[in-house]
Amino acid sequence: MVDFAAALSAVGVGLQVVKDLNSVKQQLDEATLKLKIGELSGALATAQIALAEAQTEIANQTNQIAKLEANFKQKFDLVEVRGRYYRKGSDGEPNGHALCSLCLEKGSIVVLVSLDEAGRPEGCPLCKSKFGRVPVYGWDVDREAKRRAELIESRDDGSE
Repeated sequence: MVDFAAALSAVGVGLQVVKDLNSVKQQLDEATLKLKIGELSGALATAQIALAEAQTEIANQTNQIAKLEANFKQKFDLVEVRGRYYRKGSDGEPNGHALCSLCLEKGSIVVLVSLDEAGRPEGCPLCKSKFGRVPVYGWDVDREAKRRAELIESRDDGSE
């Protein structure tokens, strides 16, 4: 995190050195003048670095805020069923695969995927969490069930 106190302190030192330079009398030697200019350069360089870091951090935080706002808007389109969240279909019912509850708490919306593992067949591709059997809702499931039934029928018909 950017140390704004250090940046402000460096600017304050720079301003003080400028004030000192303005009050320099002709009787001061050239070495003292060069020393003051060196102090001013160092303070301004420190301030410049701190402000550049601040600019980068502000840009990163602005991007993070935009991402969280987008996820927040998407959360309104979710339906909870038995402790799991699903995207809301056009009829207001759950649609598709469940979302990872752990990622959802952290602000990410990640759909669980089939892992083809015994015991914990659903998992999150982002956080790698594994879940038990999680119901899948919507027309995609019906279409997949019909496709599987047709495959089984075609195998049965071909083996006779």
